[in-house]
Amino acid sequence: MSIRSISSTAPGLGFAQPPPSGSGTRRPVTEDPSVLSSLTWGDREIIAVMFGADILSTGRDADGTLVGVPPFVWLVAEDRRSGRLSVGSEITSSYLQAIWDMPVNPLTERSLAAALVFLGRRPQGATVDVRA
Repeated sequence: MSIRSISSTAPGLGFAQPPPSGSGTRRPVTEDPSVLSSLTWGDREIIAVMFGADILSTGRDADGTLVGVPPFVWLVAEDRRSGRLSVGSEITSSYLQAIWDMPVNPLTERSLAAALVFLGRRPQGATVDVRA
């Protein structure tokens, strides 16, 4: 047992406590629109490619249909706010794959394909995903 695991046990019980972030599925926070201010320019660029240029300003998709802000956007904003997507990092194919693999997937095949095409056109060396 490592020092970290010993320090995370309940006093006197010997059972590990749940991680501080809690267990269970990550869910996008949609109650607070100010959370969207944590999106970077790069986030906004890929979101526009995935859902349409007006999605963040009007809530309309690429076809002009009023859909609101997609759950994926709220999830990215929450990941920025919480530090899961750290300052200076970009949305990568690895990040998109992790989102795709979630039990409740907020992406469609169309939005994922658009994002992957966008990432494929990015100049080589523009972003390095150190977690991959």
